Amino acid sequence: MNCVDTCPVSNTLEMNLVASKKIISPRWVAIGVVGIFMAVTGLAMITGNWHNHVPIEVYLKQQKSIHVLGHPTSTKDIENLNEQTSKSDTNK
Repeated sequence: MNCVDTCPVSNTLEMNLVASKKIISPRWVAIGVVGIFMAVTGLAMITGNWHNHVPIEVYLKQQKSIHVLGHPTSTKDIENLNEQTSKSDTNK
């Protein structure tokens, strides 16, 4: 939204409601997106639909080795990660 705020041409880009053509502040759009996300996530947690089947032991194991975890930063890293993943899948 910075491009909208810093654009030298006034009213070049704006957000408005379809039905009323009322202009909406980018701040309210951001607040709305965050609010909807929090409402959906909160509702899912309250209703018991926000869960997975990963045991707590897996999370604890990952926490212990967090210092060696990272993100692949090159094509070679991604190829190595894919190779390791396919090897572990065939060992199951």
